[in-house]
Amino acid sequence: MRVKEGEVLQLLLSILSLMGRVLLESFSSWPFLMIFVLLFIIVVWQYKRLEEMSVVKPSPGRYLRSALMSSLLGILGGVLGSLCLILIGIDLTNIAIMQLWLAALILMLINARFLCFAYAGGFLSLLYIFTGYPDLDVPQLMGLIAVLHMMESLLILANGSYNPLPVYVKIGGELRVGFNLQKFWPIPLVALMSSGMLADPGTSINMPDWWPLLKGYSAMAPAQNYVLLPVLAVLGYGEICTTSKPAQRVRKSAFNLLLFSITLLILAVLSSRWSPLLLITALFAPLGHEAVIWLGKLEESRGKALQIPAEPVTKYVIINDARFDRFLIRLWRRIKKH
Repeated sequence: MRVKEGEVLQLLLSILSLMGRVLLESFSSWPFLMIFVLLFIIVVWQYKRLEEMSVVKPSPGRYLRSALMSSLLGILGGVLGSLCLILIGIDLTNIAIMQLWLAALILMLINARFLCFAYAGGFLSLLYIFTGYPDLDVPQLMGLIAVLHMMESLLILANGSYNPLPVYVKIGGELRVGFNLQKFWPIPLVALMSSGMLADPGTSINMPDWWPLLKGYSAMAPAQNYVLLPVLAVLGYGEICTTSKPAQRVRKSAFNLLLFSITLLILAVLSSRWSPLLLITALFAPLGHEAVIWLGKLEESRGKALQIPAEPVTKYVIINDARFDRFLIRLWRRIKKH
């Protein structure tokens, strides 16, 4: 069925209008607003903590500017992510959100980097495939994880290299100069949830025949109605680069993560239409995410360390040596010029 450009534009405008109404109503609600403010305070605290770890004394209020920039981009990213969630047709009704968080927290006890839905979602999906518990829709869950990581990749590209913090690290006995790239984004989202209630003709949208892309709705009626619900989330990114400039490292990391998320989304859509792909999709979520991390570490280990002046480094081994701090400041300014 041919889709006309005018119909697509009208659909997008209708969805954006309804999303804007939901977000405005949400931010005018004290509970939602207070939770968002709390997330913003946590982000501010995280940036302040990172600056205290840096060897360079930042300008006053720099951590606050970083938090404001991240929050603004988080809101814009939330609008784009919400649009993707709705257009793809990801329904939060049957993704076992409580079990997902519980699995993520348990996996975090093994390793802090496992606090990610790619690992928890993959684990729960495999558990469901082999045992039938917990009751969840694997394509829907994988689609949600794919969209969240897609948002993260775009946010990394947008300001992952903003205000990099210079640090020095010891790798294999070698003292290296590097940059700590850590970012946090509070994200307000609007997501779908199936509802048995009749739709209000004044606030409903008639979706096209191709919608939803995810066809995992076997237990639902064909004329299923949905409501838009506000959801708050926090996305984070962190790595230390010692072999490339921050902007270069960020572009590579964002590309790898975007490739992972697009692949996972394609697998989620295909597995919703052909069930034999469920196992491959569930395995790809954690393994693909591990591949992204592995590629980053491989590029970092094989790269040439950032060039430093020819002066002997041995006399700067003491961490609190002010001369080494001044040396890092000079190096940092020189790299920023390029």
